Amino acid sequence: MLVVFTLGLGIGATSAVFSVVNAVLIQPLPYDNPDQLVFIWHESDKMGFEAAPVPGPDVIDYREQTTVFEEIAALNNTPTANLTGAGEPVEIHLSTVTANYFDVLGVPPELGRTFIAADGEREGTNNVVISHQLWSERFEGADDVIGSEIAINGAPRTVVGVMPPTFEVLMPAAAGMSTDIDVWRTFDFDLADLPRDNAFLRVVARLRDGATLEQANDEVAAVVERQRELFEYHGDRELRSTVRPLHSDIVSHVDAALLSLLGAVLFVLLIACANVANLLLARAVARERELAIRASLGGSPGRIVRQLLTESAFFALIGGLLGLLLARWGIDLLLAVRPASLPRLEHVPLDGTVLLATAAVTAVAALLFGSLPAFQALRPDLRSSLTERGTVTPTPPGRKLRSALVVTEVALSMVLLVGAGLMVRSFADLTKQELGFTPDSVHTFRVTLTASQYPTSEDRDRFLRKVTESLEADPAIERAGAVFPLPLSGRFWTGPWMVKGQQPEAGLNNEANYRLVMPGYFETMRTPLLKGRSFAAEDSRRNLPVAVIDRTMADMAFPGGDPIGKRLRIQRLGSDDMSKVRVIGVVENIRHRDLSFDGRATIYYPYRAQAFGNMALVVRTSGPAAEAMAAIDEAVYALDPNMPAAAKRPMAAYVAEAMDTTRFTMFLILALAGIAVVLASIGLYGVLFSAVRNQTRELGVHMAFGASSSQILRGVVARGLKLAAAGILIGIVASILLTRPIVGLLSGVSATDPVTFVVVTLLLGFIAALASYFPARRALRVEPTVALRHE
Repeated sequence: MLVVFTLGLGIGATSAVFSVVNAVLIQPLPYDNPDQLVFIWHESDKMGFEAAPVPGPDVIDYREQTTVFEEIAALNNTPTANLTGAGEPVEIHLSTVTANYFDVLGVPPELGRTFIAADGEREGTNNVVISHQLWSERFEGADDVIGSEIAINGAPRTVVGVMPPTFEVLMPAAAGMSTDIDVWRTFDFDLADLPRDNAFLRVVARLRDGATLEQANDEVAAVVERQRELFEYHGDRELRSTVRPLHSDIVSHVDAALLSLLGAVLFVLLIACANVANLLLARAVARERELAIRASLGGSPGRIVRQLLTESAFFALIGGLLGLLLARWGIDLLLAVRPASLPRLEHVPLDGTVLLATAAVTAVAALLFGSLPAFQALRPDLRSSLTERGTVTPTPPGRKLRSALVVTEVALSMVLLVGAGLMVRSFADLTKQELGFTPDSVHTFRVTLTASQYPTSEDRDRFLRKVTESLEADPAIERAGAVFPLPLSGRFWTGPWMVKGQQPEAGLNNEANYRLVMPGYFETMRTPLLKGRSFAAEDSRRNLPVAVIDRTMADMAFPGGDPIGKRLRIQRLGSDDMSKVRVIGVVENIRHRDLSFDGRATIYYPYRAQAFGNMALVVRTSGPAAEAMAAIDEAVYALDPNMPAAAKRPMAAYVAEAMDTTRFTMFLILALAGIAVVLASIGLYGVLFSAVRNQTRELGVHMAFGASSSQILRGVVARGLKLAAAGILIGIVASILLTRPIVGLLSGVSATDPVTFVVVTLLLGFIAALASYFPARRALRVEPTVALRHE
């Protein structure tokens, strides 16, 4: 039973983790010939860009000046929009794409059609394609939705197609794009007419049959080389372009974590196999007399080996079936704790690939733990086995083999415990990071101000001011403000800057985060004001050219000086000119994109200066959260019944989500390390228990000649600690070599952190001492007179 359960645990854990790895990393993307799909990025070492959007004219250049691509499509960062009519107003996610977007992916619609070339022309841009989920929920799956009109942001749109339920929008995490798209529409402008320095497009392309990734990169590099010579934007930034496989790009932010978990669970499987091998070796020793009789009666070594391997295969088969059952539960557990950033995990089936992998794991496990007892059976000591009267003592090679298995188990456990310790330390570091704001009691929501209802910056600014004033008048709300983009929301907006007096081209080499905020934002978030003042209502009403910068920006632009009153030049969105702003305050750095580092310098300026239609509002509650949520709905509905207050979430949820990948990896490696330590402890206990049992006569002799109980106890424990020490030393070396792949997952700790290694060594030594102590206690119960008669 113990053999079957140990095997089931190892095989089940391996199958569960492999199921997730298979779904995310191995299974092809749900598109036509997905291996031909690639993503095209801009890169710039000078600007610190590894994956940057591309300007519209560059997309045209790629189309016209390359031969390796069958088609190239572009899409923009997805804004939210309001869908009205046919029910309550709701917020939807809208993606704007080139007309060939669905053709590049190779996914046909379920109803109607996708976009055609005419939809990319101005008269066709009112046509939209909707998702299957929106069709089912909003239009109850009615077939007559094709050709019907819907209102998006107050503008009429005609539905021309519905995508199938299996269609998934999969994008690289670096794209900063939503994947739960409800509606697609085409651009209402020509990409070639856009300025070269307006980089906002994400580019997906399909390679021609026979074209390679290397050829694509060579051709794109040649295009970019010409662009650097012709255009200031490309030359000053020293831009490069890179073509990456779409699949690997989508999973690049999680592949290290998943592969590390797969390696960890394989270690657990090896420990389980070593444990089972130890159990079967002990069983083989107990059966040595039986096997010797078989051999003396003419049984060939091959037949005996086949018998033992058949028994091992039977154990493996039962363990494999139990493992599949445990894997199903394990998959449900993994899905329950998975991070939101882990793609393609809506369904993780135990499909043919997983079943085949489980069968292979079971077969390998059977060979691993079954071959050692079978090998021992090839070299029986017939004379001693047949002359001993029922007493079986393992041979020295057998004892060494069992000891080697225990050392291996401890070494593998050491590696897993070190990995778990590093992840715990990393997670603890993330929880201690200064965010630049206090998320407790802060709730957020989004509004979308449509151009038809709020055509001017003044209209939008007035609406948001009325909302925040209404909210602050409610007793459940302490303070309110607004920002775009919201920290840790996955959205970003960057632009150039320069100090007054610099030449215009100098600003092209400086890049900062841009943030639009309304008065009350810093106070709501409790972001420390370091110098000067924050925004006041007059700054928005008068549209004064003022800005607040963060500490990093102040150090970069005005090192050693006082930035208050100094001038900066920044670029307004959609404008080629650099506008002057006066710095009125300095605030603490806010972690906008990642908790593990401060990120790029940030410039804040008044909302009315740009007045985007999509804004996130933040409120600090002074009463129950439910009352605050009701106040939010009432305030927005009172001002505009057609505008939903969408995406209501605590700010703490965004912070927790930013730690999801680290938390997920830490949880699983801790669980696997715990299983490994338990199995290794059982293995160590079993070896020492067997040694005490087989050395009963020897211990009796020692005690008869005056050995004290403490000496016997120390001797048995010392043997166990020697085995553990050997495993720990090997494990330390292996950990230094094998923990390097998780460096990218760590925050505030190195892969060779001495504190982690010391703590894990002490912990594993303590566990080994406990596992050794109980067999040693059994040795103390040996009666010398009985032991001396034991043969």
